[in-house]
Amino acid sequence: MEIHRIPSTDFAEIWEAKDASQNFHAYIALHSLKRGPAIGGLRFWQYPNAAAALEDAQQLARTMTYKAALARLPHGGGKAVMIQPNTEYDRNTLMKLFGQFVLYLQGRYITAKDVGTHAQDMQVIRQETHWVTGLPQTSGGLGDPSQPTALGVALGIEVCLDHAFPTRPKKIRVAVQGLGGVGGQLVGHLEKKGYEIWATDISPLQILAFSQNPHFHSVLPEAILSTPCEVFAPCALGQVLNTKTIPLLQSKIIAGSANNPLKKEQREANALQQRGILYAPDFVINTGGLIHVAAEWAKSEKSSLENALEIIPQNLKEIFDLAEAEHLNPLQAALQRGEKLLRA
Repeated sequence: MEIHRIPSTDFAEIWEAKDASQNFHAYIALHSLKRGPAIGGLRFWQYPNAAAALEDAQQLARTMTYKAALARLPHGGGKAVMIQPNTEYDRNTLMKLFGQFVLYLQGRYITAKDVGTHAQDMQVIRQETHWVTGLPQTSGGLGDPSQPTALGVALGIEVCLDHAFPTRPKKIRVAVQGLGGVGGQLVGHLEKKGYEIWATDISPLQILAFSQNPHFHSVLPEAILSTPCEVFAPCALGQVLNTKTIPLLQSKIIAGSANNPLKKEQREANALQQRGILYAPDFVINTGGLIHVAAEWAKSEKSSLENALEIIPQNLKEIFDLAEAEHLNPLQAALQRGEKLLRA
């Protein structure tokens, strides 16, 4: 396996690893190491080309820096992406090679699961390096991080509703885009509150799993953005909000688990502000998973996790208040708070 560093003026470190004989090609981007070793998941995805994979790693790593800072974690921001081969490959071999890649960085990066990877992959990576978290409970981990992510988003939605509506509507409608690990569990939290759920997923089986619930309504993927609702919750892949999709929105709030839902962050954040739509920055509201894997790395008790998640509604309240006081959009306010914490 060949490993080399990619020069960068904006990142602490960027690394690339290749093994052509195994169709292995991965990047690790370490945006900041100011608060401690970088922590962030491994994304396994069929990127159109290597440049797209590298760009995704950098964008995600930058977001992780602010996510960790706002969660008051002793970690910097990092992210890894592995390009899923479009030919035959051995998954365990790829994960072992990635584990060797992580080991090469000698603790400056701690990996975990992300889109396209799961706890079993972390077990394989663990065979090569101990700089890994997000392990199953049977292997000493704290279990699935999608659970605290969903709970954190649900707590954040409550803050958004309080801020956007001086008087709560009698019926709260939430449009959920994506019913995977986090989106599906978020639906469960919202249904317990009696909210009406309109949801979509590219998998009919995911829709079917919720179809018996009286509060649940399925929507075609192309119609979810224009569904009338109080809250739109993007819980699938990122960059779903852009100049073409924002005009379609019929919601008052954007609050979901998807990373980087805005295609061009400041442009889209301003467009939402102009339309009077309250935006909960993704790296504030979806921090539950990061808090979870950081707690696992620190060998904290699972019982302490729910208390740790209270930082999410607290941060959102402070960010919304700061945005109003200083005439900022919530993204600008969140970045301002993140920068202050990084300087500290």
